[in-house]
Amino acid sequence: MPERFTAARRLHVAVLLFALTSATTMALLRPAFQVSDEVNYLASIRARMALDAQDGRTRWPTTPVCAALGANITYSNPGRPLFAWAVAPLLDRGCALFSSTAAGLLFARAMLGIGMVIMAAAAWRAAAWLGAPAALAACVALIIAAHPVLTTYQAAITPDALANPLAAASAAALIGSSAARGAGRLAWLAVAMAGALAAAMAKDTALGMALVVLAAGPFVTLFTWKTGGRRTGIAWGQAALASAWLGLLTLGTWVVVSTAGVEGLWRYQMADVRLEADALPEVGRTLWRALPRYHETMALEIGNFGGMSVRLPGSIALLSLAFIALGLAGLVVMWRRPPSWLAVSPRTFRILTVFFGVAVAFTLLQPPARNVATGVHTAIQGRWLFPIILPAVLWLTMGLCTLVRPGRVLPLSAVLGVSVAWVTLAWTLLPHYYAEVPSSYARSGLFLRGSYGVAIDPSLLAPLLARPGWLGEAWFAWSLLGAVFASGIWVIAEAFRLTRAGSAA
Repeated sequence: MPERFTAARRLHVAVLLFALTSATTMALLRPAFQVSDEVNYLASIRARMALDAQDGRTRWPTTPVCAALGANITYSNPGRPLFAWAVAPLLDRGCALFSSTAAGLLFARAMLGIGMVIMAAAAWRAAAWLGAPAALAACVALIIAAHPVLTTYQAAITPDALANPLAAASAAALIGSSAARGAGRLAWLAVAMAGALAAAMAKDTALGMALVVLAAGPFVTLFTWKTGGRRTGIAWGQAALASAWLGLLTLGTWVVVSTAGVEGLWRYQMADVRLEADALPEVGRTLWRALPRYHETMALEIGNFGGMSVRLPGSIALLSLAFIALGLAGLVVMWRRPPSWLAVSPRTFRILTVFFGVAVAFTLLQPPARNVATGVHTAIQGRWLFPIILPAVLWLTMGLCTLVRPGRVLPLSAVLGVSVAWVTLAWTLLPHYYAEVPSSYARSGLFLRGSYGVAIDPSLLAPLLARPGWLGEAWFAWSLLGAVFASGIWVIAEAFRLTRAGSAA
């Protein structure tokens, strides 16, 4: 048991380090504005900082580049009130530290990339709360840490980089509350609800997860409260008090944050929406047609800004489809016969399954419903599903490990996950963008237009595409790539070591 625990600990650290090095490398080596709408998001932050500058609260340099971004792009983000408020200080601090707008942008990207570590850690913790074996928990964390498209958006200046970790932490906290007792349960429910609200305020794609978590909190408290051998009446009384407290917390939180954008978020989602009952079949048909696009963009497209996307090899999509199919098949078996390792009751597991299933359905339906209701057919993007990636990957992995022992799944997951991350960097990112690593970009591969083809003067963007100082040194770039390679090797080695330790036990 001590050796097995030590092996699990080492693998845990290795996975988190791999998530950090992958995100940091993507953040610092990828050229600016190569992620969907990144230039627009930067413009919205700059506008926020310009407002703050009127009160003397920012040190954002008043360069022609910054002024040009605000002048060339008219961008409003009422559905993302937390984004500009949270990221503006990162940009401000980066520019002040490095005396460079370009370095400040990359600094903010790297800081947001830490969200990958948060998501991987939350995934491992959530699996452990459910009682999953160490190999299964490692698989869940590793799949998230190595996801190439998720890494792309986490290592960029996008609202996704805030909303996704907050939504993942909220989902993990809800799972933790179902496994806790007494005051610990209430504490984790409070964390879950606060995280859900913050995620929805960071980006509207997290609205489905947020609403489900807010609804699930009191319900989970009422129907999964552990009596600990006490009389049922006492337990129900405590559950009622806890639900009342959570209701007051929800109301109070809404009152506090309403001025910060909750009303704007609702208006953003519901403005000009007239979804009549007879339109529901069309929503269903739109969703059905969107499913292949959801999967394709979530598995293959690494989110380039402008008229095209750099794509990963199609075999990665086949691997993803196999994982989803086997996971769903295993979930059917797991629903009927929950595994013996579950640390929560079968009823609690089924309740959580239903709630997270609703969150997945809501998140899938949100874009098709908005398209049908507004008549504006926005292209479907798989990144909109990332707020529910933690429960989705956790439940699919549990289903897969119902059919195949976790000890057999883990080594394969480690090799495939790390290999996909390496391919993303070595085969797609570097050859496409760089004429010479790390000092010069291949300008023909850069996409420098705003949303819907809005033109931006390339000469004004040039300073933000520069690689200033040590960022352009060979030792720095190759050190980053070497760190990704070394941490990936460590993950694979520790995965095989944990498998051997489990077999020996």
